[in-house]
Amino acid sequence: MNKLENMRKLAGKVVIWLCFIVTFEANGQAPYGSFIDYKVLPNLDTLVLNRSYGDWWFGIYTNGLFSLNFGDLLIPERPYLPISDTLNRLLLHKSKNSYNVTFGLIGEYVPKGSHWGGTVKLALLDKRWIESNAELSPEHTYSLVLDFRSIVFSPSVRYNFSIEGLHTFAGFDLEYFFSDKSKLQEVEIKKEGERLVTDWVLPASPKQFRFGMHIGAGWDLLFLNVAKIARIHWKPFISLHYGTVVFDGYNSKLNSFGIRGGVALAFSFDDITSELRKYDSTYVKPPEAIVQAPPTVRRGVNFSGFERTPLFASIELSMVPLSQVSGEVTMSEEEKVQGEVKVVETPEKPTVKPNQKIVLQGYTRADLTALTPTMKNTLDAIAEFLLVNPEYIVVIEGHSDNQGTLEQNTERGRLRAQAAANYLIARKVSPSRIRTASRSSFYPIADNSTEEGRRKNRRVEILIVK
Repeated sequence: MNKLENMRKLAGKVVIWLCFIVTFEANGQAPYGSFIDYKVLPNLDTLVLNRSYGDWWFGIYTNGLFSLNFGDLLIPERPYLPISDTLNRLLLHKSKNSYNVTFGLIGEYVPKGSHWGGTVKLALLDKRWIESNAELSPEHTYSLVLDFRSIVFSPSVRYNFSIEGLHTFAGFDLEYFFSDKSKLQEVEIKKEGERLVTDWVLPASPKQFRFGMHIGAGWDLLFLNVAKIARIHWKPFISLHYGTVVFDGYNSKLNSFGIRGGVALAFSFDDITSELRKYDSTYVKPPEAIVQAPPTVRRGVNFSGFERTPLFASIELSMVPLSQVSGEVTMSEEEKVQGEVKVVETPEKPTVKPNQKIVLQGYTRADLTALTPTMKNTLDAIAEFLLVNPEYIVVIEGHSDNQGTLEQNTERGRLRAQAAANYLIARKVSPSRIRTASRSSFYPIADNSTEEGRRKNRRVEILIVK
């Protein structure tokens, strides 16, 4: 029992230290496991590195096992005599529920953008500890400890839910027992009060192979950034296990139902793509309040205190050049395509209030960037407000769905924001009061796996601030 207690304490210390290590410099998970890193080069160009997690993960895991033991456990009264001896007989032992700790290796295949994957676990040491007792009389009792050691190979299929990192898994267990250190203790209390204790070595010999099945769930919660080329995730999990008989010696039929709860620490190299953005010498730094304003909507699992600064101001926010504006806004080819859609009666202009996000939606295709009549109606109201309140400026952010490459989605977001800016300029709003940015597909507000969700994600967000 002392060894088991020491193993529990050691497992607790390991969990505490791993929590501390993983939490240090950890980042909240970005949509689809993606991060963007920026490096300003000596010539002031910016190197953009888009990092997404790899498909293969390898690491270690540990878990505690609670076993609910049931079935007949028959042990000979005199283990030193043959079972056939008339002086020997089988005693029915009452087994107790047991606990133990397991350590092992884990490998995972988690392809990006897929609901399906796979996991393989190899328990290097699975210690099955079962205590039982039998009572001939209050003065004559037997105590048994079945101590089996095994290696367990557990492949499983993984299904990823829409909630980032949350998944379930199911598979089977192949268990090989390689060691038996079972002990039987006989306790007799004499009439004089003397307590006589005898220890017997019991060759329990469990079944050498055991087949089982399991089902469980886990959540990839934290990510530790490793030199901006790899990452480590921290996954708590819980699973249910059941299989064939554990011990059938002496005509016994002892089995167990197990509940495992633990954590895994897995490592993977990132998939990295790069993009070079040229330095914009015409950039004028906007007010600090605008630069530091975080996006209103975030997806994925975020942890307070560990958020990444979204973007460099010199890259995301730029002044709208006056030279881009002519005396009249001409209709592009995309606008002509949208113009073929049946025109409905223009609604009344909405009420515009500062410091409140205004969302323009209505792009019916992933590649459309032109303004619709409803969008123009909203922009008319924004222009009227800005002309009456010259102390305010406007921040315009273009968003896209995930139907395209990083470069395509970034350009679509830029064109949508620029179209809204050009419309305001045509309504006499000064370009110096307008800031534009492209957020690409990194901040969805709906599920990109459905057409309705992608339509909502194709949008322009506008904020009026001082």
